[in-house]
Amino acid sequence: MSQNVKKGDDFDWVSACFACSPVVAFKKLKDGIKYDVESMQSKTAGKPYGFRFDSDGDSCIAILEANRVHESVTFTLKDRVIVITDTKDKPILTAVPTIDDEGDCILRVGDKECEFWQVRKMSLNRLFFRNW
Repeated sequence: MSQNVKKGDDFDWVSACFACSPVVAFKKLKDGIKYDVESMQSKTAGKPYGFRFDSDGDSCIAILEANRVHESVTFTLKDRVIVITDTKDKPILTAVPTIDDEGDCILRVGDKECEFWQVRKMSLNRLFFRNW
């Protein structure tokens, strides 16, 4: 049996899983995406392109608007997973909320355990930092 358990054997893993439900995890991710978009908006003020965030229930979208470019990244909560797609509805990645061995709420992308900021970076990096 693993000894790497947060706060010993009395760790309340049921409460930790409940606090990391897909709905709760998606809200946390969505709040981070909104912050990221607002941060990019402030850094690109006066540029010939801009960023916008929109949210509607179980989905949210980060949008790049420029003269000849309109791209987006959409985050959608579907069942127990968060599906992230590009402008053409092509999958970028799928993230599954879970708790790690330390009892922290993380997102699993394939076999990799990621913090929320890492999933945001993997999803938004190309949208934010294209070759301008």
